[in-house]
Amino acid sequence: MDIKVIDAEDEKIVKEILAGLRQYDYSRVEKDMTPLIISVTEKGKLKAGAQCLVLWDWIHVKLLWVDETYRKTGIGTRIMETIENEAVKRNCFGVHLDTYEFQAPDFYQKLGYVIFGIIEDHPKGMKRYYLSKRLKK
Repeated sequence: MDIKVIDAEDEKIVKEILAGLRQYDYSRVEKDMTPLIISVTEKGKLKAGAQCLVLWDWIHVKLLWVDETYRKTGIGTRIMETIENEAVKRNCFGVHLDTYEFQAPDFYQKLGYVIFGIIEDHPKGMKRYYLSKRLKK
């Protein structure tokens, strides 16, 4: 058996890893995975957006970005409200995500998200937060 370390993206290997993981997962739970993208455009240009995954009765926010000139205008809140509304429509229990200390943990907490995990020194001297908001009992 050979173990290799590769310091670059290798789509072929990643696809095989993902296929193997999904095969295992779907042998134990229902296949239930839907991508969800939220985009905010102005005059045809992307100004903010989120990449999410609806997976087993929860929505995972993988990425959320707001152009710097549009921060503090309410767009981030509107995106999160849209995601939460989608979660309710899709009968999900809630929404979960992660963020770094230098990004937006306070923003999410103001929206009712609760920290359920923290990794110290990620990056060094800072924290990575894991948050969730339950929408359905």
